[in-house]
Amino acid sequence: MPPSISTYPDQQQLATAAADLLVQQIAATLATQPRCSLVLTGGTTPVLLYRLLAQLPYRTQIAWERLWVLWGDERYVPLADPQSNAGIAMRELLDHVPIPPAQVLPMPTTYADPHAAAAAYQQQVQQILAGGTGQLDIVLLGMGPDGHIASLFPDHAALTLPDTVLVTAIDDSPKPPPQRITLTLPALQQAGLVLLLVAGAEKAAAVQRSRAGDLALPAARVQPPHGRVLWLLDAAAATAR
Repeated sequence: MPPSISTYPDQQQLATAAADLLVQQIAATLATQPRCSLVLTGGTTPVLLYRLLAQLPYRTQIAWERLWVLWGDERYVPLADPQSNAGIAMRELLDHVPIPPAQVLPMPTTYADPHAAAAAYQQQVQQILAGGTGQLDIVLLGMGPDGHIASLFPDHAALTLPDTVLVTAIDDSPKPPPQRITLTLPALQQAGLVLLLVAGAEKAAAVQRSRAGDLALPAARVQPPHGRVLWLLDAAAATAR
């Protein structure tokens, strides 16, 4: 199914639309299976979404006890570090909702070697896939001005890993910090639904290129064969430049 696109006047209305859509999609997933996997993203755009989901009415509209939460990527910093994607999501969302702690699966950053941490997280992702329908049910992604998603950057070797590698370590991220863990394209291609949340005029050119199918940009490569991709943009990101 070709990706679809929706545009909203500003970031707040984008976040509200994303919250409404998430509530609907989680409920639809749980109507056909016992649990739903949700992959969270980092960056600034999702913070407004997380704050909304932590508040009424959204907080009571999600069956948190049946949700399993993962992350698309993580900076290799402690959970308490302000740069931690998982730390931000916990402070803004997960600390305020009744999700069982065992069902929150942040990428580990306590290993001495991020490659060992990536291998450990690969096992967790495989368990989630095996315990469900073989898909990551809902994946949230942001996009950088260069078209990167998660910690998959243009022209990086991580874009060409074999299909068996679902999680990898990054030692040389062009955006600091250099060490990261990320889901790979093969993992993202196993999504049931990808929501790409993009805001800001500085991303408009990458949006236009990705939507035109420019595979030099990682965002354009997310095309799950058994899933859907929905782009949710604010007006600034949707304006061709």
